[in-house]
Amino acid sequence: MEILIPYFKSGLENNELCVWIISKPLEVGGAKEALRTTIPDIDVYLAKGQIEIVPQTQGHVNEGIFDSEQVINGWVNKLDRVLSRGYEGLRVAGATSWLKKEDWDDFVAYEKKADSSIRKRPIISLCPYFLEMCSAADIIDVTFNHQFALIKREGKWERIDNSGWENLSGKKQAEEAIPLEEPRPGLNLENIFSPSQEMANLELADIIDIGAVQSLMNDFYEFSHVTIGLVDLKGNVLVWVGWQDICTRFHRVHPEACKHCIESDTKLSAGVAPGEFKLYRCKNNMWDVATPIVVGGQHVGNIFSGQFFFEDEPLDYELFRAQARKYGFNEEEYIAALEKVPRLSRGYVDTVMSFFMKFAHMISQLSYTNVRLAQSLTERESLVDALRESEKCERARSDEMAVLLDAVPTAVWIAHDSRALHITGNRLSYEWLRIPLGSNASKSSPPGERPETFKVFRNGVELSPVDLPLHVSAAGTELLDYEFDFVYPDGVIRHVLGNARPLHDEIGNPRGSVAAFIDITERKRAEEALQKAYDNLEEKVKERTAELEEACKALVENERRLSEAQKMAHIGIWDWDLVTDEMYWSDEAFRIAGCSPRKSGLSYTDILNLIHPDDREYVDNTVKRALKGKPFGIDPRIVLADGENRVVHVQGEVVFDEKNNPLRMRGAVQDITESKRAEEKIKILADAVESSDDAIITKSLDGIITSWNKGAEQIYGYLAEEILGKNASILEPFHLKGDMKQLTEKIKRKEKIQRHRTLGLKKDGTIINVSITLSPIFDASGEPVAVSAIARDITERIRAEEALAKIEDARKKEIHHRIKNNLQVISSLLDLQAEKFRDKDVLEAFRESQSRVLSMSLIHEELYKGGETDTLDFSTYLEKLAENLFRTYSFRSKNICLSMNLEENAFFNMDIAVPLGIIVNELVSNSLKHAFTEKEGDIRIRLCREESDCEMSKSLFSLTISDNGKGIPENVELESVESLGLQLVNILVDQLDGNIKLKHDQGTECRIEFKVMERS
Repeated sequence: MEILIPYFKSGLENNELCVWIISKPLEVGGAKEALRTTIPDIDVYLAKGQIEIVPQTQGHVNEGIFDSEQVINGWVNKLDRVLSRGYEGLRVAGATSWLKKEDWDDFVAYEKKADSSIRKRPIISLCPYFLEMCSAADIIDVTFNHQFALIKREGKWERIDNSGWENLSGKKQAEEAIPLEEPRPGLNLENIFSPSQEMANLELADIIDIGAVQSLMNDFYEFSHVTIGLVDLKGNVLVWVGWQDICTRFHRVHPEACKHCIESDTKLSAGVAPGEFKLYRCKNNMWDVATPIVVGGQHVGNIFSGQFFFEDEPLDYELFRAQARKYGFNEEEYIAALEKVPRLSRGYVDTVMSFFMKFAHMISQLSYTNVRLAQSLTERESLVDALRESEKCERARSDEMAVLLDAVPTAVWIAHDSRALHITGNRLSYEWLRIPLGSNASKSSPPGERPETFKVFRNGVELSPVDLPLHVSAAGTELLDYEFDFVYPDGVIRHVLGNARPLHDEIGNPRGSVAAFIDITERKRAEEALQKAYDNLEEKVKERTAELEEACKALVENERRLSEAQKMAHIGIWDWDLVTDEMYWSDEAFRIAGCSPRKSGLSYTDILNLIHPDDREYVDNTVKRALKGKPFGIDPRIVLADGENRVVHVQGEVVFDEKNNPLRMRGAVQDITESKRAEEKIKILADAVESSDDAIITKSLDGIITSWNKGAEQIYGYLAEEILGKNASILEPFHLKGDMKQLTEKIKRKEKIQRHRTLGLKKDGTIINVSITLSPIFDASGEPVAVSAIARDITERIRAEEALAKIEDARKKEIHHRIKNNLQVISSLLDLQAEKFRDKDVLEAFRESQSRVLSMSLIHEELYKGGETDTLDFSTYLEKLAENLFRTYSFRSKNICLSMNLEENAFFNMDIAVPLGIIVNELVSNSLKHAFTEKEGDIRIRLCREESDCEMSKSLFSLTISDNGKGIPENVELESVESLGLQLVNILVDQLDGNIKLKHDQGTECRIEFKVMERS
């Protein structure tokens, strides 16, 4: 850029049209910005077209092909247009970064052609190159193909002039700058002495001394009065004397007549062999005679005589008078000039021509000898000059080569002998070796001179001096792509790569070598990094391959699933090519139509025939509208082959080209017969919901009401538009706020809420009794998303149930009262009947029966007196039962103590209370009768809730009755006792699904365990 920008700035200021050919990475926008930093008015120049910025695809390369002839001709034509627009010239800079290695030679040839084509024209061309893209040979080509080269080294630009270019072009430029002198009589030595001048190209004027010959001919004419002339093959008269007035004053003056003279000199005189002459009448009707001058076998001109008449021929005056009139001559003067024309005999003409033939031969021989001699001398001088020039060029080229080798980014070494005892190199080579510039770089040099600043390794092994590349190649072995390492004392390693080629003397013996190497340290590091990256990439590729294989399997599986899904969902696809009228149907599309799958789909006519007759016109009109750009989705009926009617959903669209012509129609078809039927059922269900007297409500899991039927309006008094979007808590009385939220949480946990009785709040504030059933609403994944609630107003039913309950309670109390009374009557009857017997055992039996009846009577009495009719507080009942038993056996229980530990809130129904009451009666009365011989002791009654199952509402109770009396013998089992009372205890325990345990130590203890369903 630091060269290109000033280059174009100068051209714009000099009124030249500038063309900048760029290549990537530089873009047009970037080039403009670069120009704008130095040329503030660049936008003005761009606007008027004085500078053009084009990519190399337009400037050099066309469709990837570089045509040098086409490019050069293009520049020449462009220059003509540039000059016609008033510009001073054309200034060009072309990018070369696009060049490929294989195109380099062609591009060098193009530059040579371009130089020869534009050298004489007002064109200047600047060609930038990147050193890192050029080899040493490439840089040499660039330098020698241009007038001069600019190379940037160590931050400074250096100019390398091409002396060979100056010597080659300087002479031509001098010839164009200094006009040649007018031709003068005498030899044209420049043409004769030119070594490149061939005999075939010699002119007669170049090989004779015109002045000398003219003087000789003048003297010859003084005594012979013979007309003579020397004429070259173009008709130019070089020497002449004695020519007649009729020619000089008339024929050679008039254009047409002169044309006849020249034609006679060049054509009529042609075809004469050396040593002979030709007599001919010229086109102006006088006799001429000519003999050729031949130099080195090349005819270069003629010795001419003529302008006479033979003395023995009559003169046709009328012919010449006609010529005078034809050409507009003064007839009398023309005839007077005609009279002066000499009349010669034929013998005289032969004698004169014999002399002229000898004279022509003499001129030919002398001219040829002089020419050869002059050329030999000139060639000798040219060779000497060329030798001097060659030495000068060689010195210049040597200097240029030294500068060039110092400029290239390549280390170059030269071994000056076959044993590589003396090695020198360019500047970079000494920098690499870390030795002074110009010193001997050979490891084979004598001790003390040998460089010790580096060692050479190859493949990790240090090389001996004889194995170094310069030594091997100096011995005659060429090394190509040779790689080794410089290792320095500070541990730095430099990797290098290059070639070493032997030099040979004139007989082919090795005389040294030349080597060029480049630094590939960074490349080595890059290769190592690249190898690591490659290894990582290989692993990644394997992983990716495995992933792709899995993805491929998944894709195949997905395709299979998609096919299965289409089959299960009854969805088929179709594609109609409107241009070819070909129809594609998927297998499922055929199955929906009741057809077997085949390669092509049904035609449009067949499809219409498949449609229900009542729907055909509608379908046809829909397709026609789609062809105008309107997509469609319709639900027509189809009639299968077996007569079954099905409903399908058809969806499609038309694809158009850029001119809005329809190309194809494509879409999908789905059998929606079942969904249609489901929709009808849903509609019926919706109608039923809407017409239901129950409130049917849908709410979100957050409690927001989303649906509200007529029954809900009637029960709660809210219209749908008043309640939708509000929280369902608006329907709860104040003291029950939050109950509905708790029920929703149970629904989330998938618990069932059926016929739950609670209170509701109407719009007018009235509280009503409602029975609510809640059901979850699930999404496609089975997760609950909403709650459906059915609420029924049961206020009247509750009132009726309460009334019935009161009646039922009264009835039950009456029953308990009557049973109690009846049992008391039975007890009284037993008491009266016992008075008739005196046997103690019989009396005891009556008393036990009476006690059992009283225990049952006491239960009914408690139920009658209490608030409940189905359950009784069993602990209270036990207290009264024990008190009654102690009163019954008072004669035995005066010194017996009773201790009771009873569970509170132990409510049992009659199925539990009656058997337990009888068991307590039997065990306590048994203790009172048989346990105490000393008439004193303790009886203990304990009722305890051992376990409680809240979910099942069941509890495990234990009833323990014990005394400290004499006890039952240890060898007596409760099941084997013949006592009616104890047998009755066993029966009743089994009836309760309980178990009984009997202990004999320190009296008697009976522990009974049983389960009771408690009220909540």
